[in-house]
Order: sequence, then C-alpha cells, then structure tokens
Amino acid sequence: MPPKLGPPPERRKAMPEKTEAQKRAQKKYMSSFVEIKVRMTPEKRSIIQDHARTMGESTTVFINRAIDQTMAQEATGGSKRAVDAWIPKDIATDENAVLGPSEGRREGIADGD
Repeated sequence: MPPKLGPPPERRKAMPEKTEAQKRAQKKYMSSFVEIKVRMTPEKRSIIQDHARTMGESTTVFINRAIDQTMAQEATGGSKRAVDAWIPKDIATDENAVLGPSEGRREGIADGD
C-alpha cells in the first residue's frame, strides 16, 4: 500500500469541530446521493484505488467515470460485452427464458437497479 500523503503526524493539526450549520449542510448535500455496494477482492480494490490515484481521481470519481464511459460506448454500439457473446441468441432475446445456475449469470445486475 502506498504511503499516506500529507505532513507527518506530529505536524498535523486537529480539525476543528464542525458547527451545527456545517453538519446540516453536509447532511443536506449527502442526502442527494445513494450508495451502491460492489463486491470484489481486496486485491482488485487496491488495483482500482491505485489506478484512480494515478489518474489524479478519487476512487468514487474514477468508478463513476468508468460507468459513464461504458454506458456511452454501449449506447452507441461502440462496445460489446464479452458475456453477450456466449449467451445463446434465443435466450438473450427471450425475456421469459429461464437460465440455469451458471448460464448467462451477470453478477450484480438485479431488477430495479
């Protein structure tokens, strides 16, 4: 894990306590967002965090940018997902088809998300 940036602990100043107005403002700001849990290995998380840091972004900004770019590519037909290549065409186009336990499973995609 890369070293933490900033001054050494002995030179760090304690953050002043937030005022009630600051707490209300932060709560109001955060209420306009939702969280999505994504499961991955610790190794993959480290790779993503390191890449985001290399790009000068926070992990959240990087993940949101990656999602936006992927959706834009797929909307214009510029990118096809590898998983779509091995799902039989009749199953991929039949909304009533029932897939077996490992057939066409897409981790993390659920109705209503």
